[in-house]
Amino acid sequence: MNILIVDDELSFKLLTRDILADEGHTVVLADNGKEGMNKLAEEKIDVVISDLHMHVMDGLTFCTTAREIPEYRDIPFLFVSAYEDEDSLKVMNSFRNSGFLRKVSAMSKLIDSIQYLTTLKE
Repeated sequence: MNILIVDDELSFKLLTRDILADEGHTVVLADNGKEGMNKLAEEKIDVVISDLHMHVMDGLTFCTTAREIPEYRDIPFLFVSAYEDEDSLKVMNSFRNSGFLRKVSAMSKLIDSIQYLTTLKE
């Protein structure tokens, strides 16, 4: 499975990349939603893991923009953030085929969430 990680925090991206690669996934990295849009155009992506709060283009704007393009409409999005707020959760809950994890969650939850989101469309 090809997974795009979009986050401006390098340590989180690298740790997540290593864990997902150990699980047999191919991982593509981007620093913000704008770069994420470019990666979607360049690569075949099966799942997106995106931080909520980034410079240039945040995660919610990234998902909204991607979902407006038919080729990306059904890609599962897993949002991650060090903190959560009610407004962001409402927007995330309005997206179909998406989920949310706090960055402090165990990485096993990340793997479980990816498996859950990708089996929803089968």
